[in-house]
Amino acid sequence: MNNNRLIMPIGAKRRRSGLTLMEVMVSLFVFSLLIVVFSSSLIVGKSAAKINGEYAQAISLAQHKIDQLRAIEYGRLTYSELSEGGFVDYSPNKSPYSFASVDNVASYLPGASLGSPPTATLKIENHPSDSRMKKITVTITWRSSPRRAGDSKVEQIAYISNAS
Repeated sequence: MNNNRLIMPIGAKRRRSGLTLMEVMVSLFVFSLLIVVFSSSLIVGKSAAKINGEYAQAISLAQHKIDQLRAIEYGRLTYSELSEGGFVDYSPNKSPYSFASVDNVASYLPGASLGSPPTATLKIENHPSDSRMKKITVTITWRSSPRRAGDSKVEQIAYISNAS
């Protein structure tokens, strides 16, 4: 009788094609770990994009205020001229001035709904070494979300000279 079956030694295991339970469990663990890392990076990326947009908006508001002040004459950088021209709020009437209301800063930056509306100040001072120049400091502060520990802040400095 011709027997085509292989004779296996006692105690030897027969190898079958496919994956073991342990291999499947390890691959599922690695796959689920990758899903968690990917989804958390999406959440962090979305938050970073939101904060980046707020900073871009604040920088744009500050630059717009500096451009407005450059457009008026050097001698008109006084409270009465700035308030009558609609460049600063009526209060306070000395430097640093506020421009949060006249430029409606709360509609561009978050924080008003959190009980902490954004602030926008404009400080005009004489240049320390050149009497023909004024130093302009524009500061915008806002609260992005209640979970953030501190406020976000943008500050821009410009110099306006008396060309005549």
